[in-house]
Parts: sequence; C-alpha cells; structure tokens
Amino acid sequence: MLPSSTHRPGRSSRLAQFRPQLMVLCVFVLGLFLLWPSVPKYSSQPAAGKPQARGSSKQQASAADKVAVELFVMSLCPDAKFCENHFSKFLKQLPTVAFVRTEYIATLVDNTTAAVTCPHGKVECEGNKLQMCVQAHLPADKNIDYLDILKCHSQGDVSKPAEMKLCMTASGVPAAVQEKALACASGPEADQLLAQSAKLVTDREVKRSCTVYIDGKRRCIRDGARWYDCPEGDTAGAFIRQICDAHKASTGSAAPECAAAMAANPFSPAPSVKAAGTRLLRAFA
Repeated sequence: MLPSSTHRPGRSSRLAQFRPQLMVLCVFVLGLFLLWPSVPKYSSQPAAGKPQARGSSKQQASAADKVAVELFVMSLCPDAKFCENHFSKFLKQLPTVAFVRTEYIATLVDNTTAAVTCPHGKVECEGNKLQMCVQAHLPADKNIDYLDILKCHSQGDVSKPAEMKLCMTASGVPAAVQEKALACASGPEADQLLAQSAKLVTDREVKRSCTVYIDGKRRCIRDGARWYDCPEGDTAGAFIRQICDAHKASTGSAAPECAAAMAANPFSPAPSVKAAGTRLLRAFA
C-alpha cells in the first residue's frame, strides 16, 4: 500500500500530459486525408486497359486520343439520370480531352442469340437499345452533345423511337444520322450492342447504376440518391481533375482547356473526408 502522502495521477491527468502529442497526430492524419486525392491511385478493380472502342471508325479515331469517361447506367434509373446530368454540365468544357460513353447494366441470357434481360423490364431494354444506337451512330463531333440527348430522352417514354427522334433533332443531329440510329434500334444491331454492353458489365463486375469509370478505372458510384466509393471526390472539380490528370499522363502535356475547366470548377476533397477530419479535430480540442 502506498503512503497516504503519495499522489497517483488520475486517468484524466495522464491524458492531459499527452494532449500535445495527440493534437499533432490528429493534424497529421487530417493532412493525409486532405492530400490523399492528389496521390496516384491503384484501382482495386482488375486492370481494364483502354475501353473497347465501338461505333464508326471516325468515332474510334476520335476517342483514341481522349480520356474515356464511361457511365454504367440503366435508361429507367433515377440515379442514372442524375449522373448523366451531373457530367453533362462540365464535360462540354473538355471537348478535346474527354470522350463519354454509356454502358448498360443488363444480364446476358444467351450469348448465341444475344438475348438480354434488364432490371426494369422490357421497356428499359428498348430504351437502352435506342440510346446505344444513337451513341453508335453519332458523329464524333457530336459526342459533346450525347448526354444532352439522353437528358431529353429520359424525360419521356424511353421505349418510343419518336421521343428519341425529337431529342436528336433538338440537339442538331443530322437527319441521315437519325435515320441510321432509329434503323439500328429496330434491328439486330441493337441486340448485339446491348449484349456487348451486358458482357462488359459482367466482366467489370458492375452492379450499381450509375458507376463511373474514368480512363478504364472505377472512380465513383451514384446509387440510392447518394455518391459513395469516390476516394478522389464526386464534385465536378474532382472529376475534371481525374480526367485531366489521366490526359496529361497519356499525352505528356497539360491541355489548355483543362486549366480553364479546373479554374471554373475548383477541386475540393469529398465532403465525407472533410467531415471526418472536422470530427477528428473536435475530439481532441
């Protein structure tokens, strides 16, 4: 037993002795969170390489020099609509840097017949085919308008060719291209396009609409009216930074339009990261 005159520090006083060290550690951890988006990432997904090019030879030549932005969606999914609208707002600022594609979450039932089922039924499959056919036949210089066409199309009955025709006309798609796209949607070409997309979905193990790939790497998911699994952020500025970083890594130089786009859409860490850092600081204040 200790003499009565001996004082043993309590738990709170011992913690107080280490408060400065804990504060330093807290600030260090917070710094890692905030700086992490700028560190090169290594995707946990299987290496996909450059996305397989589809469409006309002119489309493929144009896409080869640009960063692929792939949105895995469903034509009747609210999160897909949000995602397409989100990207349409800033991709027009990167016309020579980014090339957007949509792939469709569906299940390939029979590889021989290209039979496919869609989560929301036959109407969604028809909508998917219409959108894929427009994508396949749209001139490369109109790729910048593709998401605007989808935004218009999603506001009506996605299974109706007449609705898609109105949307293509509103975006200035030439009449000859419209005819090719609508002919595609009513024939075997549409079945093959959707089957190819369903196979890619299986290969990439994509489950949620909308799943975002940039330069062949999974970057973010929008599902249930929220973003998640977005280590580099989900804002326009975050996606622009990812696209422009990939373009610079591929070409060896920074595109002028990237500087302008990043200035107009400042990068900030994901809200969840900032909130975690704030809570961490408050815990030791």
